[in-house]
Amino acid sequence: MKFTYRQTLLAVFLLGIVCTGGSFFAQYVMGLNPCPLCILQRVAVMSVMLVSGLCLLLPTAKRGGRMFCHPAGQPASLVGDCIPRLTKSGCKACPPENSRVAAHRGRSA
Repeated sequence: MKFTYRQTLLAVFLLGIVCTGGSFFAQYVMGLNPCPLCILQRVAVMSVMLVSGLCLLLPTAKRGGRMFCHPAGQPASLVGDCIPRLTKSGCKACPPENSRVAAHRGRSA
C-alpha cells in the first residue's frame, strides 16, 4: 500500500496532535510534571507538526510550495535524504538516479 505525499503529511500532523495532546493531558489532568527532556521533545514534536501543517496548506504545484515543502529546496544537511518523487520534474539537488530507476521512469541514465 503506497501513501501519497499529502497523506503522509496528514499522518505526521495528526500524530503530532495526538502526542502533544497526550503530553498535555498527562501534565495538566493527571498532574505529572514533565522533565526537561520531555519539554524538549514536546517542542520538537510541535515544530514538526507546524512544518507539516504548513506543507499541507501550501500548494506543491507552485514554486513557493515546492521550495518550502520539498526537501530539495532546503539544505541537504538538514534533510538528509531527498525524495525525488515529490515533484513531477524530479529533484535537481540529488545525485543522478541509477539506471534501473531511470529506466523504470522512462528516462535514459
